[in-house]
Amino acid sequence: MKHLDVGEYIAEQQARIDRLQAELEACRTNLNNGHAPPSLAITIPPAQIRTAGKPVFPELRKRLLPYSRDLLLPLIDAREAYGIAKYGQTLLTDDGRDTPTEVVNEMLDALAYVTEWTMQEPANQNLREYHRQIQVMLADMVDYINMLRMMEKYL
Repeated sequence: MKHLDVGEYIAEQQARIDRLQAELEACRTNLNNGHAPPSLAITIPPAQIRTAGKPVFPELRKRLLPYSRDLLLPLIDAREAYGIAKYGQTLLTDDGRDTPTEVVNEMLDALAYVTEWTMQEPANQNLREYHRQIQVMLADMVDYINMLRMMEKYL
């Protein structure tokens, strides 16, 4: 049995990563007809939000799991009220927002705030686990969005 040469393994993996990144960038470029890919960090200004579509919060309330309903329902009600006060309307399905971008931005905010919290309480292992879970979920979401955007050109 051949022993693993760590340096060789790292070089092979880096070459694989470089090749995959080049392929991904080529797909992104092709998807956007040679233009730079849309940024997942850019959102639309509040003035451009449209009043169109179905309200999201009633559906969110229906989808709450029984064990979390009592805990989350008051927070959801307060969040909807905040959105109405800020934007003059509840969250709607056809409001003009790039919903995947909004999801990523909100998840990035959550990750940043949990990072801040873990820095304030470095010994709290529960926070470290939540931080890890948010990171994994965020990375999976970004991969999923990128895959969907690459596939759009084939549909």
